[in-house]
Amino acid sequence: MHDDALVRRWFDTRRGELTAHAADWLGRTVEALTHAQGQADSMQQASRLFHAQITLSRVARALPARLVQRLEQDVLKRLPGGGATARAAVLRLEDAGLVDDDVVLETIEISRLVETIQTGAEWELREAEASLSQALGRTVLGLRGSPLHPEVLVRAVWLVMEEVQLSTEERVACLRATAALVAELARAVYTCARDFLGEADLSGQAVFHQVGDSRSQGLPPVDVFPHHGADTQPAPMRAAMKCTRPPVACSS
Repeated sequence: MHDDALVRRWFDTRRGELTAHAADWLGRTVEALTHAQGQADSMQQASRLFHAQITLSRVARALPARLVQRLEQDVLKRLPGGGATARAAVLRLEDAGLVDDDVVLETIEISRLVETIQTGAEWELREAEASLSQALGRTVLGLRGSPLHPEVLVRAVWLVMEEVQLSTEERVACLRATAALVAELARAVYTCARDFLGEADLSGQAVFHQVGDSRSQGLPPVDVFPHHGADTQPAPMRAAMKCTRPPVACSS
């Protein structure tokens, strides 16, 4: 079994479970956003949270499956030949002034969420990566190029929120208010991966060749200018987003 076939088999056999976890995360996120609006420190922040809540509620039926699809695509990109090395350069702090503000916000927020997962889902991540290392015949535990690196999940969440037309500021506000729920989603995904790998018949599994680890370069753990790929939004997502978002007064 080749490494990409192993990943596809994981998602094909556990898609229902992963989608259920994504749906649970989304439902709890919408609830948390409702509560967070009352705790916002400005009307502008409350407005962003409200817009995020309304938008995510509107696409609640389609978004969980889309998130799992997005995650599968991004995990596959981390495999040899999957395109991960074609991603653009990593943002360096000294270059931050030359980059669009939205990209800076995205990089900071994704880095923060990666750290949250590395802390909040540490053991589940270690167990999943240890199982994957055994399956692939080479260690990926703790490596930046691991298909299970927290950045993969965080970026999948970020991109599906972008697909439903949340602005960068709304995504940041949403994810800062619900970071713990993203970590819980990560624990569920990693546990699912560990359980699948523990049960799978891995005879004939090909060896995984490591995608470069940026830690030795002293770089932060997030790529910017992500390649969004040729995939398009599923029809249910497009249909859901045809509704016009209700106006909300916004003041600083």
